[in-house]
This record gives sequence, C-alpha cells and structure tokens, in this order.
Amino acid sequence: MNIIRKDIDAVNAIVCIELTPEDYNENYTKALKLCRKRGDFKGFRPGMAPMGLVKKMYGKAILVDELDKMVGEKFSAYIKDNNINLLGEPMPNETEQEELNFDAEGNSNYTFKFDIAVAPQVNASFSTEDSIPYYNITVTDNDINLQIDNYKQQFGTYKQVDEVENNDLIVGNVIEMKEEGCIDQQGLTVQDVSILTSYLKDEEQKQLFIGHKVGDKVVFNPNKAFQNEGELARFLKITKEEANIFVNNFEFEITEIKRYSEGEVNQELFDKVFGKDSNITTEEEFRNKVKEGISEIFAENAYYKFGNDVQEFFTNRIQDSELPADFLKRWLKHSNKELTEEYINNNFSVMLNGLKWQLMKDQIANDHNLKIEEDDIKNAAYNIAKQRFMQYGMNQVPQQIVENYGNKMLEEKKPEDIRNFYEQALQKKVIDTVKQNITLAHQDITLEEFNKLVSNNED
Repeated sequence: MNIIRKDIDAVNAIVCIELTPEDYNENYTKALKLCRKRGDFKGFRPGMAPMGLVKKMYGKAILVDELDKMVGEKFSAYIKDNNINLLGEPMPNETEQEELNFDAEGNSNYTFKFDIAVAPQVNASFSTEDSIPYYNITVTDNDINLQIDNYKQQFGTYKQVDEVENNDLIVGNVIEMKEEGCIDQQGLTVQDVSILTSYLKDEEQKQLFIGHKVGDKVVFNPNKAFQNEGELARFLKITKEEANIFVNNFEFEITEIKRYSEGEVNQELFDKVFGKDSNITTEEEFRNKVKEGISEIFAENAYYKFGNDVQEFFTNRIQDSELPADFLKRWLKHSNKELTEEYINNNFSVMLNGLKWQLMKDQIANDHNLKIEEDDIKNAAYNIAKQRFMQYGMNQVPQQIVENYGNKMLEEKKPEDIRNFYEQALQKKVIDTVKQNITLAHQDITLEEFNKLVSNNED
C-alpha cells in the first residue's frame, strides 16, 4: 500500500491511495468464504457451493465493498497520523481518477484519488493591546413604563359590557340563511361562536356589529368578514375544504359582549407577574423589579452583540482567497442534495464567514486548552431552554421550570440537540476567554441607539 499527497496549492490537494492484492486479498478471501458459508446457492448444501460460483455471483460486489472499507480505514488513519485539518469531507477526484476494473477477481492494483481541502493556518492570537467595543445599554424610565404597559396588557381581563364597540369580543349563535334573506332550516347552525371585531378584515362587515346589544340579531356574511378560509373554518367549526361551500349570509344572535380591560398597577398585577412569593407590595418595588429584569435582558443583548463583534474581529483576519471556494461549493452541493447551485452562490459569503469563525474558534480553544465539561453542556441546555421560552414572550419563567425543560432535552439525547449544546458551550467559553484577555472599550448607549447600531450592522 502506498499513500501519496499532491498539493495543488496551499489549501487544495489530491490524496492517492494505491492498493495491491497483498493489501486486500486476505480480507477479500475471508468475505468470499463467509458469503459461501451463509449464502443460499440453489442446488448446493450450505457452505458447499463451488468458490468459482460464489465469485461469479458475488465476487465483484464483495471486492468493491472490501476495497471501499479498506480505503476508508487507510484514509482516516493517514489524516489522523499526519494531523491534517480538513475542510468538509474528501471528494472523489474528477480530473485524474482513472477508470477502475473490478472484474479481475482480486489480482489487480487499484489507485483511488481524492480531492481534499486543507484548513489554512490562522492567527487567533489576542491580548490586552486588542480592543473591542462593549455596549452598556442603559435602562430608562420609558423602558420601564413600556414593559409595565406590556404586563398590564398581558394580564388584563375580559369584562361583560352592554353594547358592541371596536375591539370587543362577541359571543353568540349563528344560523345560515337562504339567498332570499330568510332562515334556512336545513342550513348550518353553530352554537357558542365568537368574533373579535378588530380581526374582521372587511370594514363594512365589522360595522354591522357596532352598537348592537345582547339579544340583538345581526345578519352578516362570514365569507366576506374573515381573512381566509382557515379563519372561516375555525369560526364555523368546519374543515377548510368545507369553508368554500358557505357563501351565504348568516344570522348572528348575540349572547355576550366582552371587552378587554388591561390590568391595573396593584398587588394583583405584582403577584401575577412575579409570583406571590416575591414579596413585592409597592409600586416602587415593582418598578425596581421590572428594571432588574430589563437590565438582565439588555445585558444578554449586549453580550450577544459583543460575541458577534468578536467573530468579526477574528474572521476579518482570513481572506476569502485563503479558502478553497470551488471545493467547498462542490462539497456543499454533494452533501446537501436539496441545495441548488443558485442558493449556494447567493449564500456562500455567509457560509464562508461561518467557516472562518469555526476555524478561529477551534484555534482559540486549542491555544487556551479550553475543555467542555458536563456543567458547560448543562448550562447551555438551560440557556437554550430559556431562549425558547423568551421566543414566546415568556421572560419571567421560574428557573426551576427552565431547568426541568433543559434536563428533559438532555435526557432525550437527540443528536442535533447534543451538537447544539456543545457548540453553544464552546462558543461561550471562547467568547468569555477573549473578553477576559482583551481591552473592553465600554460605551453607554440607549436601547434605541443600540437597536439602530445592530440594524445598521445587519444591513
């Protein structure tokens, strides 16, 4: 066996693996004998079929399989022994690979050629002489007032009222009508339906309800009133397929009118937002607690922005020309069949930046001997759980619930989750290491200024 590497340039190379019969014949013969022993050959007792027949029927397939396994093992060992940092995966060579003949019954030499991309050497060093901005987002009274308004809206209640106004919730019973304007006794009847007037897309249909009281009957057209067939189907409690059938007017008999009233800043709101165990009894204590929560969110946003700036700081050190663009595009297309060439070309710069950061992140972790421990994985799972709750506007979820959700994900051990936990844990360790060893250029900034800064960077 012989393995030869031919460098095309600094990051592209061809690896040639030459196998002789002496390399693979032992395994090939064992595989043939195993096939003879276990195979079902018509007219012969188990294990008694002539070897010539075994070779004729299965020899080529077995040879290809054994060569494929041996090439994979030898290639992996070569990469490991020579400490080669690959980008992507090896790809079959398309320019120099000669056609292989597998009909020779194990008597030929075989040369397999693979294209590889080698990660460039990167400069991931940093010190206190390096400076990166760190934004301290100040919490203003306006920020606190807006958050309290959100809580008042979130923890409000519906109250019974006498007359329909805009944004009211109307509850009642509906019955289908005929084209002539009279009740269709054979038509659709639905009990306890509800309409939120602000959701009605047609202003004319909405105005039909305004000013009416409990007990009144309103003739309207649901097909015109709702935004789409999905909303119509939910209202009439039917399927989407059935929704297109109902185009006539309906009579709506109002049984209840409810108006949403936002919560008041009182003990009830304090307890709903932070729990009765919080011991918050005054508006000042409430505002301080709200400010504390906002500060935590702002700190997380500032840290996230710092992480992005760290990535930019390091990825700018790698030029696009230092990476094997053609190979990577080919590998992306090969490993992700659903990706079109157009999609890869349009998004390649983003993918390339991700690869640059991965190279830098791994180098920093290696240079500083960063290890990911069990607690790091657990904390990453808790952080991801918290982020998922926040996506649904749940910013005050008790830590115990967050940890229970995170522990459940850890117990399930889904491969994609485990990879995500590891990558997030590594990312945090790398960012923290950089943060502790460079100069932070602290800048106080308002939320409005911060959002504008982030928006401009994304553009």
